Amino acid sequence: MAYLAVLLCMLVGMSAGLSYAAQQTLPGDPLYIYKIEVTERVEGYVANAESAGDSFDMYVLGQRLEEARTLAVRGKLTVENQTAVTDTITTEVRSVLDRIAVYQSVGNYSGAAAVGATLFTTLQTESQKVAEVSSRGSVTLQTSLAPILIKLTTTLNTVSHVSMKAQDKVAGTTVAVALLPVHRAVLDHSQPIAGLKQGAIDRTTTVAPATTTSTIATEAPAAETSTAPRPTEIYFK
Repeated sequence: MAYLAVLLCMLVGMSAGLSYAAQQTLPGDPLYIYKIEVTERVEGYVANAESAGDSFDMYVLGQRLEEARTLAVRGKLTVENQTAVTDTITTEVRSVLDRIAVYQSVGNYSGAAAVGATLFTTLQTESQKVAEVSSRGSVTLQTSLAPILIKLTTTLNTVSHVSMKAQDKVAGTTVAVALLPVHRAVLDHSQPIAGLKQGAIDRTTTVAPATTTSTIATEAPAAETSTAPRPTEIYFK
């Protein structure tokens, strides 16, 4: 039993050591496959269990883009690497957008807006980093990073639209909640509107519609006065 415990400790220690050694590896390095297939998968399971899957997806996205920038500077960013990075952008962003849709489906609009804003900021920051490296490099480096920049730009536009819609949902919900007491007061005239000063609007009093009075005076036609002599009255007996 003690032997198994020692063996287990050794395996855990070796795994931790491999994970640490693989952390800084790049595509093409011997331990890179261990980094993405073992270390990141385990970290992803833990993050999902802790309801932090969206943050982990953005972390993975940042890792792939950092690797691409490093490879581009070293002149080792191959077409295969470019494709892998653009595929990662699609996969990780789609995963986050799916979570935003789930939040909205259950009415958690504030959560959806928060995740959307974070994703937008992450993509914007990563796009700026790639653009900065590209602007300082040679034509070859710029050409190698161009597909990634294009993918980031189109994805950023999509995420911006989703993020704005989520924020609009939050704003609409906030207005609806704020107007709820007013709606209730209008429906139930026995309940005064909270927050209104006394006398401003009294929902308990029925106000008769005001009668409109015309300010235009109607002049009666003037009686005609005749200067002719009145006819003589004749009485017959």
